[in-house]
Amino acid sequence: MTTFVVPLDGSEVAELALRPACAYAARVEGGRVLLVTCDAGRAGATEDYLSDRASLFEAVVDIGVVSVGAEPVGGIRSAMVGVDDPILCMASHGRSGLGVTILGSVAEELVRLSGIPVLLIGRERLGAPLPR
Repeated sequence: MTTFVVPLDGSEVAELALRPACAYAARVEGGRVLLVTCDAGRAGATEDYLSDRASLFEAVVDIGVVSVGAEPVGGIRSAMVGVDDPILCMASHGRSGLGVTILGSVAEELVRLSGIPVLLIGRERLGAPLPR
């Protein structure tokens, strides 16, 4: 079973990965989507947010949610432990140069450390924003 793991941070940019992940998962036999967020400080609000995002696609694909209380890279990696045949599908804020040096890049670090296929969606991806 292929699982498309989609990290979300509450931003519209991160949510750009939802539609492609769900579309690919719906086309793969036994495909599913796992929404992941790493926000220990607002657990209740985080669960509500993930459930809301998942509800938009549950009619088309098997979709689950998990909230981990850790920093993003470690949290996303820990959420993938035990996931069958994961593919990380995430949006990149598209920072480069000095922005990456100062702010870091979760996408860049996950690509480097994950050891699994990664599908990066750029912030310029065309498509309507998800409803709020």
